[in-house]
Amino acid sequence: MNKHYKAWTDSDLKTLRELYPHNPAKEVANLLQRSIPSVEHKASELGVRKSNRTTQMLRWTPNDIDTLKKLYPYKPVQEIAQKLRRTAAATQRKAAILNLKKVERAIPPNAWTSSDISTLINLHQTHLIREIAEVLGRTYEATERMAGILGLQKNANRCVWSVEDDRYLRQMYKTRSIQKIAELMDRPAGAVLQRFRKLKLDAIGWESINGKIPANHVLVVVDSRLPRSPDNYLLVRKEDVCYAISMKHICPEISELRILERQIRREAGRLNAE
Repeated sequence: MNKHYKAWTDSDLKTLRELYPHNPAKEVANLLQRSIPSVEHKASELGVRKSNRTTQMLRWTPNDIDTLKKLYPYKPVQEIAQKLRRTAAATQRKAAILNLKKVERAIPPNAWTSSDISTLINLHQTHLIREIAEVLGRTYEATERMAGILGLQKNANRCVWSVEDDRYLRQMYKTRSIQKIAELMDRPAGAVLQRFRKLKLDAIGWESINGKIPANHVLVVVDSRLPRSPDNYLLVRKEDVCYAISMKHICPEISELRILERQIRREAGRLNAE
């Protein structure tokens, strides 16, 4: 066997069967990286014949040309070639003959323009995020996210929580979500949540209604999209925290019953072991 012989793969044979009847042997050979005699010999061996014996090139029908005109400006040449059952070279050549041009991709309607970014940078130190969002016609979350991507930071004094800030947080957490409070205070939601936990407002609010939290128990928020009011928390044992979190998609009543059932089973198992 010739040591330079290149074996025909299943993919090569599939390409040959699909393209050889409709395209010049030279283009099929170039695509397969083989010689023209090799391609013609294998086609003959497989019984693959040209669709028109008088020419090696399939004539372009009006439908073919119409399809090419519609797809060429927006679709990759290889994709169009597969649809028309032609080689990419034949497709590209016909497009050149018809003087077809590619169309530059349109900018998505919600894309940030250089003007938007410049406005955000210029206003960031002097305006609230929600005010900038209104100027740009964007959501608070999108504006805050872009500020983070650009590495924009408020004046260092904004990182300090004043007595007034803490008082405002205490007033709002039962009726507003953390995200909404962050928006109103023009602070990152993560910073507001961190301050909320540092002040232990979840425990204070819950204990004001239900009494002191038992030892080895913690509070798990049911729905982070809602205000952190006492009825938005579940009281669970520390070892049940992961299980409770996995049950958050279920309504609180059922979730609490299943956690209680889990605790009863654990206690029953412990008593049986004794």
